[in-house]
Parts: sequence; structure tokens; C-alpha cells
Amino acid sequence: MHRDSTSLKEEPMTPIAYTTTIVTAFYSFKKAKHTQDSYNQWLANFLVYIDNPMVIFTCEKEVPFLHRLRNNLTNKASSTVFILNFSSPLEMPPIKKLEIVFIRQFHKDPENALHSVDLYSIWCAKSYMLNLTSSLNPFRSNYFLWIDAGSFRNPKYRFRHWPDARRIKSIFHNNDRLLLGLISPLKKRSCDFHTDQKHTVPNYDLIEGGILGGSSSVIQWWTEIFYETIDEFIHMDEFIGKDQYIMNFIALTYPWKISVILAYKAFCDNHWFVYGPLLASDFERWILFGDNCGAKNIMELVRPLNEVCAQLL
Repeated sequence: MHRDSTSLKEEPMTPIAYTTTIVTAFYSFKKAKHTQDSYNQWLANFLVYIDNPMVIFTCEKEVPFLHRLRNNLTNKASSTVFILNFSSPLEMPPIKKLEIVFIRQFHKDPENALHSVDLYSIWCAKSYMLNLTSSLNPFRSNYFLWIDAGSFRNPKYRFRHWPDARRIKSIFHNNDRLLLGLISPLKKRSCDFHTDQKHTVPNYDLIEGGILGGSSSVIQWWTEIFYETIDEFIHMDEFIGKDQYIMNFIALTYPWKISVILAYKAFCDNHWFVYGPLLASDFERWILFGDNCGAKNIMELVRPLNEVCAQLL
């Protein structure tokens, strides 16, 4: 049964429980970083092949297009829920009040030729969408994984059983940490961050924004801290439009609450998106990428952030 959610009322639970629910969003903006043709191809890689359940935040006009993709090869409609309550991320409760700040701070963005208020809004809304999905939990999942809809850019990213349940269970077994992607090696100055009373904002490439996830409880913790940190940034007159800077700040402040994918150590693709093959099953990864990922044991590439820091001391 295909379910188009037009209200936030919890729907009847599916009789099947899944390990992981994928959460994503798609809204068309006038100003985008890439062409529509590129987005269409990346969306196809992501939506057509994956059988795992998805919750997709979007608006009414995009549903026919997204629905076609989810039904293109196999009948995956029963594993898709659309959240249609918001025609734009700017309508989401924690984001509404930020629009005026986004507009005011636009000139601070060194990449404002590529960015827009709309992009800021969806970046800053990811945590809200992930947390809302975990509270509704339409697929009775244990874990929830935000994935940027346009991040499956490599045409080899055509996984079916993704993320692999065994890999997800290995990552989250006996811990309640949030999973993030680390795209650059840590330096000692970064690891000293949570003891630095000045708390200078780490505005460099460290934590990526394309993936975040965990259990419902750790997602709730993260979401509360995320929007509290945005308020703190506003008070300090720091730029809030780029979610990676906020994620850097939180991860380095609470490293014992975070696990990181050491993306820069994987070899099979661009480190920004390598969580695709890393979270695939051994069989699918081998078929599509051979032995080139360096990821036979996922826990060699997923480590608690505080342990990564401890190795630098």
C-alpha cells in the first residue's frame, strides 16, 4: 500500500519491522548548485534501486515524479511514505524563525554565488526531519538514517538492500552514539575543542552533512542540541547557513556521543559520498566495486570520535 502522508498524524504501523528507515527530502529551488538533469540521475540511482523503506519530505507537485522513481523497477510503493505538510523547509517549525537570519547573513557566505536561503533552510532542517520521522516511525525501525537525496552520484551506486542490516547492527550494537561522516583527518587542535573555553567555530571541512543517523533517543538528543547550537551561533553572530559548521561544533563538543565513518580512509569513491558502498552488503559492494573499498570489517572504518581523538594524544 502506497501511503501519501498529508498530515503528521501517526499512521497505522506496518506489520513488518525494518532495521533502518532512510529519511530524505526533495524540494525544487530556483537556485540550485547543480543542473536538473544531474539531480534527476542522482535521484534515480538513489530511489529506483533501494528496497529499504524511505520517508521522503517533499511537496505535492513532486510526488508523481518521485513515485515513478520508487516504482520504476519493482513495487516499492509499500515501503515509501511521503510527508507533504510543508511546501518548503522554511515552513518547518524550527526553520521558520531562521529565514530572516539566513537573509541577513547571506553576505557572510563565501560561497553565496552557489548557495541560497532555500539551500540553507534544507540543510538546517535535516535534523528536524530525521527526528520527526523517528518519532512517527511508520516502519517500526530501530534506526533512522538521513541521506541527502542527491548523494548517490556514482552510476555504480545502484544498491538494493541498502543500508545492509548486518552493517547497521554492527555500527550501533551496544552503543547510543550518532553516526556522522568524517571527511578529513582530525588534528589535535580539533580534539582540544571541547576543552577550549573560547570555542572558536570550526568552519572547515571536517564533518559532512550528507549522512547522519542512529536510534530514536540519540537523534532526539542531537536535534535538541543542534537547534540550541544554532541559537548560540546567532547570539555570537556566527554564520548558520552551512550545517557542516554546526555539526563540527557539536561533534567536537560531545565526541563521546558521536561515531564517525572515516571516509578519508576508504578508497572506492569520492570521500564525500563513500558511505554508499561502505554501508552496502559485502556481496553488492564486491559486485559493484571489487575489493577496492578497504572495508571488509566496517568497524575498522567506523570509530567513536573520542577514541579517534585519543589516538592523537
